Amino acid sequence: MGTFSKRIQLRNDTATNWASANPVLLAGEVGIETDSARNRIKIGDGTTAWNDLPYFLDAREEEVGDYQDFLDGLTTP
Repeated sequence: MGTFSKRIQLRNDTATNWASANPVLLAGEVGIETDSARNRIKIGDGTTAWNDLPYFLDAREEEVGDYQDFLDGLTTP
C-alpha cells in the first residue's frame, strides 16, 4: 500500500468567527463549525452568505430525524 503525501483541509472556524466574517462559500465548499458539540457543517451554494445557509443536517432534518436517533442508526446493525 502506498503512502499519501497530500492532505486536504476543509475550511473551519468557530461559530463566532464564521458569523462575524459571514463569507460566501463556493458551490459545494464545506465549512465546519469547530466549537459546537456536533461539529456542524454548512455547504456553500456560491451565492448565499454563511449566516443565511442552513446547517447540513438541519437542512435534511426531515430525512434524518432526531440527531441522536441518526447517530444511533449509524452504530446499530
